[in-house]
Amino acid sequence: MKELFIALGAALMNAGLQIKYIDLYKRQFENLEQDKEIVHNSFDFPAVLIELKVNWTSTAQGVQSGNCTVTLHIGQELYENTDYNSPESLNALANIFDLPQAIYLTLQGLTGLKFTGLVRTDDEPDVDYGNLNVHKLTFTTTITDAVKFNTSRFIKVGADLKLGKNITPDTVYPQPAVIPGT
Repeated sequence: MKELFIALGAALMNAGLQIKYIDLYKRQFENLEQDKEIVHNSFDFPAVLIELKVNWTSTAQGVQSGNCTVTLHIGQELYENTDYNSPESLNALANIFDLPQAIYLTLQGLTGLKFTGLVRTDDEPDVDYGNLNVHKLTFTTTITDAVKFNTSRFIKVGADLKLGKNITPDTVYPQPAVIPGT
């Protein structure tokens, strides 16, 4: 999961989206209801908070694979009126929807060594905390964790095998190897 978080952060920071704060999601925006000053002074906006949830299954010999849901909580300050009849509504709507769309374009298909390409599955304006608008953008991916992969049953290259005689990488065989089906 660490590789996924790092890849997401790097992709967002390198996309030129003017995102000022990226962190793990810890319900930071929900704290606005309790103390607006603390949250507004804790980080700058726009901010992207990354929530990761994995349902793991074991595959073989210590390798696990998991369906991962990545929810981005995108916080933006918004001072314009979104009322359709308001003269500032088009600008306000652009401020609400353009950044999530740009983030989608940046992250859709992003892949790494331990996770498959991200696929957007949900997109919703979430909550408006006065002048702070929060938008949730959700992706799915499959991640692999092979930390506990058992390599003790494999033979190290260059090791001597004891099969009645010593076999090394320099051993010459009298007949060429035959690949079945060729």
